[in-house]
Amino acid sequence: MTNRVVSSDEALAWGLVEKVVPGESLLGEARRMAVQFSVGPTQGYAGAKRLQLAAFESDLATSLRLEAAEMNRASKTTDSLEAVHAFVAKRVPQFAGR
Repeated sequence: MTNRVVSSDEALAWGLVEKVVPGESLLGEARRMAVQFSVGPTQGYAGAKRLQLAAFESDLATSLRLEAAEMNRASKTTDSLEAVHAFVAKRVPQFAGR
């Protein structure tokens, strides 16, 4: 609200960012993160983003209804089943984006 610029150290201390990297490492780190996201549960990421965007324009009751619908949808994906199987087998899941 004050438009004050927050330093990277402050942002890290406040939990606004997960990691701070030197400028010369930024592109490599961004690429590593992009790969990490691309092999993750992409349908789940998309659902979470939809819910976050809807939360700005929804009251609590609507948000909870949307969340329940999204959880129902997500539970029927191939990736959801893979996550459960991987957990039970104590292995890293192999997500397919479906």
